[in-house]
Order: sequence, then structure tokens, then C-alpha cells
Amino acid sequence: MDDDIAAVKLRVREIIDSASSDKTMLPCEIIVVAFEIQTFFIVSKPETEGDLERLLNFLDSLTTFGGTEFVMNAIVKGLSLSNDQCLVYIFMDESGDDRERGNEVTTLAKRKNCKINFLLSGDVNRRLMASQETKAEGKAYLTFEQIALETGGIKVDVTKDNIFNITQIISQTINTLPVPILLVNSVVSGSNLYNFNIDSSVETIRFLINIKPAFWFLTNDDVKSLFTSPDHSSTDFLLTFGSIDVKIGQINKPTVGLWQFEANSSFVSSFEITLVTSIQFEHSFNNLNNESAHPGLQSIDTDPIKGYKLYSLIRVVQTTIGRIVLDELEFVDSIAAFAACL
Repeated sequence: MDDDIAAVKLRVREIIDSASSDKTMLPCEIIVVAFEIQTFFIVSKPETEGDLERLLNFLDSLTTFGGTEFVMNAIVKGLSLSNDQCLVYIFMDESGDDRERGNEVTTLAKRKNCKINFLLSGDVNRRLMASQETKAEGKAYLTFEQIALETGGIKVDVTKDNIFNITQIISQTINTLPVPILLVNSVVSGSNLYNFNIDSSVETIRFLINIKPAFWFLTNDDVKSLFTSPDHSSTDFLLTFGSIDVKIGQINKPTVGLWQFEANSSFVSSFEITLVTSIQFEHSFNNLNNESAHPGLQSIDTDPIKGYKLYSLIRVVQTTIGRIVLDELEFVDSIAAFAACL
């Protein structure tokens, strides 16, 4: 047990040290829970390297006593402070009956649209089989499975054979640095021209342009002319027509640098552009006629086009964590790790 805990502490240190030279730019929240005293610790975009040192010190002080009730309390507290649409992974081997808090976790996770995934070691099954109170403990085990099912996550039985890989999820989250943030700005206030930067991680620019009825006759070349690459070279366009009034397409392997898009108010009613990057994130901004379709997104530009309010928004559309096979994830006794991407 002690060797396993020491191995995890060492691995977390290695991950943080190798993530980036700028330790103030962690792109995620990491919540680590020690069962003994229901301790809670969070690092969320720390402003100083000292915050990371506090996290490392906390990892060094982790102990391994406690039970399921500490896990549920920790998840509730973590979810209450985290952003919506987060991914939650709980690593544990404890069994017990915490139905009430389990229901609270499910309710909160559903409200925040978070998926809860339980990775349980074989110890849980062995304890259930050996216990004289299998029925009581079985309720808690089903609680884990039910929470995962009801929140869109999964419950997986894992082994402890390869302890060093337990932090694979946290590692892959942190190692996405630097995340290219797409800033969209009008070239001139009130202008229909928008600038955005493409870095080397961007593989594809996807776009959807809604055309006003009087201009449904526009050709592919007309649509291409709305985009200007940094070197003004011809680009690899693939265009399809979603319908007569919607132009859908993508630009493969876009040139690195400052791009320009002309939202010509004569015929463009709204548009959406998405960047697909090699770091497995999609960042997009949207110009929409109303904000209600995407609640919670922050407006950057509010320049009108023909009387419509246009919103330039930044959002993460999709988050993936590689092609992980959960059966290959490892387990640490009595530590719950919660990773929530911002």
C-alpha cells in the first residue's frame, strides 16, 4: 500500500514538472481527496508556482484511512465548485453504504451535465464476496454503477498491477498545453472583417455560413473568397451544401498565421467557424443572431450586421482524452482523483 501511494506521488510530480515551463497556466482543475480527514484541495489555474507546491505538499501528506462516505462528500464538494460539462474519474477500492450522498452526487452531476466514471479495483468485489454483510455492501456497489449509468459515465473493474498509469487521465489533460485560444476581433469597429490566428496545432478550419435568401445562388468560389489566408495562397477547400441557404465546408492544413474572414452583411446572416486542433480539442467561435441558443457563452464582439446583434464567442465544443481503454487504467488504494477540464 505505502509503495503504491509513493509511486503515485512521484508520478504526479513528474507530470506537473514536465507539463510546461509555465507552471501558472494549468488548463484544468485537479481535486485530490484524502479519506482520513475528508480533506479537500483544488488547484484551478494557479496564479503562482507556490500553489503547485502546496498541491505537492498535500500529496505528500495523503493517508489511506476512511470509506465511501468521504468519497461521496468529496465528489459533491468538487462538483459544486467545478465548471459545467466536466469529466469526473473516481479511483477507489472502498465499499460501504452511502445511498443518500450518492443520490446527491447524481442530482448535482445531472444539473451540471458532468459524467461520473468509477474505476473500482478488484478489492471491492473480493470484499463483497468475503463479507458477511454482502447485501448491505452490495447496495453501495450498485450505487456506484447507478451513478455512472445515470450521468452518462461507466463503472469499470480495474487491477492494481500497473500502478504508474493511474494518472494517465490527469497527464493527458495537463499535457495539452499550450491550448490555442481563438480570439475573434473586428478589424475595425463596425466592420464586417474578422481576424483570427491559426497556430501549428490547427489541422482544419470548419465553417458553416447562413446565406440570405436573395443570395442562395452563390458559388463555391464566392464562399472561398470570404476567407483570406496569411500568404494569400490558394487553400485546400472542401465544400458541401447543407441546403440551398447553408454553405458548409472545411479548410485542411491551414496556413499558420493571421487569417481574415469577411462576414459580408449583404448576403451573410450568420456564421460559425470551428478550429480542429491536434491536441484533441475543438475551439470555435460563433456569430449568431441571438445568444439564447448557446447560454453561458461570453460575448466578445457585438457589432451589428443589418440590424442583427452578432456575437463572437469562445467555447470548447468537444473534449476528448485520447483513445483510452479503461481496462488499462490502474488503481490506487484509498485515493480519489477528480479531473475537470475548464
